[in-house]
Amino acid sequence: MNRYLIEETRHGTMLYDADDMFIGKALENYGEYSWTEAQLMDGLLTPESVVVEGGCHIGTFTIPMAKKCALLYAFEPQRIVFQNLCANIALNGLRNVHTWHAALGAELGATLCPFPEEVENANTGGVTLRGVTKGETVPV
Repeated sequence: MNRYLIEETRHGTMLYDADDMFIGKALENYGEYSWTEAQLMDGLLTPESVVVEGGCHIGTFTIPMAKKCALLYAFEPQRIVFQNLCANIALNGLRNVHTWHAALGAELGATLCPFPEEVENANTGGVTLRGVTKGETVPV
C-alpha cells in the first residue's frame, strides 16, 4: 500500500504522507495548511526577495513563497521528508529553489535527526533535533 497521496491544493500540487496527522490531514481536508501564515509571508515578499527557509518540511510554505520570490534556499534535516520536499518542488516546476538535506544552526557540524518511525503521532512537521539520542546523522 502506498503511504503517499497527491493533492491539488490552494498553492499547487502537493505530495504528502497519508499518515501525517497534522499537515497531511490539513492538505487532505482543506486543500491548504496554515493559510494565515502563508498570507502573511506573501505580503512580505517581492519578486526580488531572497528567502532562507529552515525546516521546510514538505514545502507547504516553500511552494507559495517560491512562486513570489526571486530565490529560495530550502533546508530540511529529515531525509524522507526532504525527498518529499524535492518532489513537491519538481511537481510545481520551481527552478528558483535550491535544496539541502541539512539542519541549520549557529555552528558547522552534525546532529542526529530522528528516524521517521520514531516520530510521535506521525507529526513529521513537529520534530525536534534537541536531545535526540538515535537517528540519522545530518550536517549542520
